[in-house]
Amino acid sequence: ILLMDEPFSALDPLIRDTLQLAFSSIQRELKKTVLFVTHDVEEAILLGDRILVMNIGRIEGAGTPESFVRPGVPAFVRRFLGDEYPLRILRRYVASDLDLPATLPDGKEAKMDRVASPHSFAVLSPDANLKEVLAELLRQESDRVAVDAGGGKQVLVGYGDMARLLREVAG
Repeated sequence: ILLMDEPFSALDPLIRDTLQLAFSSIQRELKKTVLFVTHDVEEAILLGDRILVMNIGRIEGAGTPESFVRPGVPAFVRRFLGDEYPLRILRRYVASDLDLPATLPDGKEAKMDRVASPHSFAVLSPDANLKEVLAELLRQESDRVAVDAGGGKQVLVGYGDMARLLREVAG
């Protein structure tokens, strides 16, 4: 078991993001148990398989990051995690997690591997998380954005797709 007490707290945002992603990758590869202390909710969401929320030495809530999206979360935990918690959890997922049927420009459904972008905006990287996809939807003032599905293939992702995922993972 590795104990880490706010290891990334004093870093600038760019280096912090890079190290968080690297740490996550290393941890998955080594499959070691890590007790990671942080006050950064997004860091807990990104790095934790389970989150424990404490208040003055008492456990107020414990579960998977997704479990805190469900109704019935204790008031202290809701306040601590923040009203935007469901949006923050989007960082844990990428477009391929949505398992979307894609649509062609004429509106017909097609397999993901046959989709072309319906607009001239840039296609997002396949490793773009859903929080980045949401930001791009807002930037483009669009209902859907294209995400590279690999091998020259694309999938269209929209607001409803992300809302559906949040409902599914919240169980």
